[in-house]
Order: sequence, then structure tokens, then C-alpha cells
Amino acid sequence: MCSSTHPMDYEKVFDRPQVTVDSTLTSLELQACHNEMKTDGSIFAGQNLLHVGHPANFVGSFLIGKAAFQCVNDVVLPTGTQICQNYQSTALHNTPRYRVMGDIWNIDDFKKHPSNVSFSFEKSLHPLIPVIQICGLVCGEGCSGGPVFNSKGEIVGMVALGANGFQIAIHVSLLKHFLKEREENMQSGNIKSGVASDDKGGRLKKFKGPA
Repeated sequence: MCSSTHPMDYEKVFDRPQVTVDSTLTSLELQACHNEMKTDGSIFAGQNLLHVGHPANFVGSFLIGKAAFQCVNDVVLPTGTQICQNYQSTALHNTPRYRVMGDIWNIDDFKKHPSNVSFSFEKSLHPLIPVIQICGLVCGEGCSGGPVFNSKGEIVGMVALGANGFQIAIHVSLLKHFLKEREENMQSGNIKSGVASDDKGGRLKKFKGPA
């Protein structure tokens, strides 16, 4: 339950559209996404986080969890061509300021799984993608790509996957960066009618390693 001193505006959250980052966003929708996103991406451990999704086809389910680890506003966005398959996490030796995808999927973690399980998608992800580790948010099929809110109804992330009993969300900083690039590409004509051109579309691909 949320603290009575910080009441949640349930109606405000329910009125928010299901924001997903995909190739069909129009210029108007991009602006709406920007307006809904939290300016300061800081999240403290234990903070209440909310999600409206469709787990197991239960449409419009209102889910509540808590941040299991802090996140800061000044995250470093991933660059280069690193991939989780070759990433060595140092989180056990040096407490990080925020979680990254490489803390979830890394060379040591893949060794724990049977060799017949490929994890081709997870291995191809960029290990420095900033993420939010959430406990108690029982998501499932139908929730991925949906927004994560704070108690003010501001978007702080996007549900991406589940791992080791936690839900992992992409941090808002990366979402804002992606939407800004899409908006710039739409204005320059590189993306027409919401469909990416062959050479400059799919900007999130740069946060994955080479195929």
C-alpha cells in the first residue's frame, strides 16, 4: 500500500495512454510522450512504481511494485557495440549508482543456464542500457512495452522483461533519447508516415550489438 501522506491519483494514471516506443508514433504522439515523461529520472529504492497493462489478457490491470534499487538522473546512455554476451559485470565488487542491462544479463549469468538455451536476444543487448529493477510488479505477457509510472502519473520507464523474480524496465532517459531522435528524423523526412526508412530507421538497434 502507498503511504497516506503521498496519495496516488489513480484516475490520473488510468487516463494516461499506453505509451509504447515503436515505429508508428506520429509527431503529435511524440510530443505527448515527451510531456508525460518525468523530467528528473531519479528513483529511490523502495519507491512505489505503477503499471497499467494487460497480463494474461486481463486488460487494463493496475499493478503496483517497488523499485528494488535506486536510479539516478544523470545516467550515461550506451554507445559503441558492446553486447551482454561478452560483458563482465562488476556490480558485486563495486556498488553501482544505477542498474544496467549487463547487471541482469552477462557472461557469468549465461554460464548458469543450459547450453541448449540460446538467449540470442538477451546476448545481443547493449550491457549499458540503464534499467529499473522492480520487485512485486507481477507482470506477464501483455505488459511488455507498457509504461511504468510514479505516484504522480509521470512516466519513469517502460516494462521490458522479467528476470530472477524481478521486472526490468528501460529507464526514462533512454526513452526520451529515442523519442527525440525519432522526432528529428520525422521532421527531416527520414521517417515518413510513421514508417522508418531502410537506412535510418529503428534507432534502438544501435543499443544492440551486431547481429
